[in-house]
Amino acid sequence: MFEITSALGRVLDALSVRQSVLSDNIANVNTPGFKRSDVDFREVARQAFAELEKTSPHRGQRASQGPIRVVQDRTSTMRNDGNNVDIEREMVLLEETALRYNTIAEYVSRRLRDLRTVIDAGRR
Repeated sequence: MFEITSALGRVLDALSVRQSVLSDNIANVNTPGFKRSDVDFREVARQAFAELEKTSPHRGQRASQGPIRVVQDRTSTMRNDGNNVDIEREMVLLEETALRYNTIAEYVSRRLRDLRTVIDAGRR
């Protein structure tokens, strides 16, 4: 249980960083030459759960805590000023990220609440 919670915590970290990066993109929508950035949270999740599979027999080990990579998007330029931020896209990604974060956080919270219930029942 703790291993999956750790892996989900890693995904929450990545989503939190992504939220910040997307907010920065939005804040720079009118900055000439600004290139949007993003975080591939799916890759972070894949790595965290792959690590979980490797460490599963060794209870207590945590999911990899390496740095969360922020990648700059240099592939597309929408405007003459060299800025490639599409405000509508960023807003959709921001909302999607918030929804994913809240869903995972609620799941982790429920699992921890269930664990507390089991511990409390064992004390009786």
